[in-house]
Amino acid sequence: MNRSKIQARAVVLLSVLLLSFTYPSHAQQTRFKHHHYRLIEVGTFRGPDSVYNVGTNIVRTIDGAFVGAANTDQPDPTCYDGFTCFALHAAEWRDGRLTDLGVLPGGISSFTNAINLHGLVAGQSQNGATDPDSGIAAWVPTVWKDGRPINLGTFGGSFGLATAVNDSGLVTGAAENGVPDPLQLALNANLLGSTELRGFVWDGGRLRDIGDLGASGTFPVAINNAGQVVGFSLTDTDLGPFGLFHLAPFLWQSGHMVNLGTLGGINGQAAAINQRGQVVGTSDLAGDEVAHAFRWARGKMIDLGAIGGSFSTAIWVNELGDVAGLSSIDGDVSFHGFIWKDGNMIDLGTVPGDNNSSATYVNDFDQAVGESWTFDGTNTTAVHAYLWENGEGVDLNLLVSNQTDLHLTEANYITDRGEIIANGVLPNGDFRAAVLIPESDFCQPFLNSGPLRRHGNLPQNKISYWKHHKSQHPTPDRVK
Repeated sequence: MNRSKIQARAVVLLSVLLLSFTYPSHAQQTRFKHHHYRLIEVGTFRGPDSVYNVGTNIVRTIDGAFVGAANTDQPDPTCYDGFTCFALHAAEWRDGRLTDLGVLPGGISSFTNAINLHGLVAGQSQNGATDPDSGIAAWVPTVWKDGRPINLGTFGGSFGLATAVNDSGLVTGAAENGVPDPLQLALNANLLGSTELRGFVWDGGRLRDIGDLGASGTFPVAINNAGQVVGFSLTDTDLGPFGLFHLAPFLWQSGHMVNLGTLGGINGQAAAINQRGQVVGTSDLAGDEVAHAFRWARGKMIDLGAIGGSFSTAIWVNELGDVAGLSSIDGDVSFHGFIWKDGNMIDLGTVPGDNNSSATYVNDFDQAVGESWTFDGTNTTAVHAYLWENGEGVDLNLLVSNQTDLHLTEANYITDRGEIIANGVLPNGDFRAAVLIPESDFCQPFLNSGPLRRHGNLPQNKISYWKHHKSQHPTPDRVK
């Protein structure tokens, strides 16, 4: 999630909150409360950086494959990665090997967002075309099947992406239709285009428009194995207070889109859905000055509240209905990750010395991962990948047993057996994706580690240059 948006929303200055316990005693406790991990650094395609996707969906196949992206050594004049200006290619990591999934003909860069049980990958790729209005290189929804990219096309516009795929191969995402959009929802959602944005599903044939909630503009973010799609849609073409769009979370299934409603405000967005059809997201309260995380199930939306502040956002829901997210605390002076469970919001704290954290994922054994950072009101001075389990949080860097120069900055996903995927930074400033395997499991094949999961939209690493790609997926607080 864009930190500036959260700060503007809370209208506060963040202050430093130093925790009373020290690293030495905490490190001693981790020997008993936490696994230690073997870190496997994911390489690149001869370029500087690699990253696991922390956008809308992260999925692991049955044989342990993850998807992300990595730089090649080919210059990219379009500077698609937003920083290095080397070509960025969709990538799959499997059994210790990183595979280049390639780019559509004519394109230079590509990116992944999800992979299903059978290895079907969803994302976006440049296709060699240029948007006639902006002059920017176009990119379109893409799937990778049997080692080759397939262009899903758009509804007539230049931009689109596939955000999620379920295990039966049903793909969802959004694409422009070429009709000028005075609201420019696509542009505000950082999809770069200026025409109407339409949600779609794809089952191997042509794109199917899934409709809207009253005004042209729909963005799906996740899909479960029942074929239920969630996201957000415009409900009106007017702008509300603070220049906000009228947006509502939706649930689409069997050809019908249902408005899930809000917590009283005009703006709400879904973030994730589990296999039971429980939906989580963020909604404004009445007056649209405060937003809270919600969970929706069987026609009822529950306000999850906040931890001592006025703002919270839900990011993920596991199969038990437990929710991971981010909440302001202490009168909105900082933010902490949370797990909402059995009607209670549990404050996950921070790494000792940090004053902010977020929880991006919780598995079915109440292990949560995310990031922890320090913000002094002006600068971010530290970022740590974060693990919370057994009632205690810890800097994941303290649990890595093998020698490595990689500093882990964010943990994005944890399986039900405890394997973690994360991103980090090397001393020279290069970024690397990483896999962390509990030492007790390291001698076993990295296979079949628990049920497969799918992410909703995630808060973003506040110092990572991958903002360019992460910004292509609207954050759960609001689009404006």
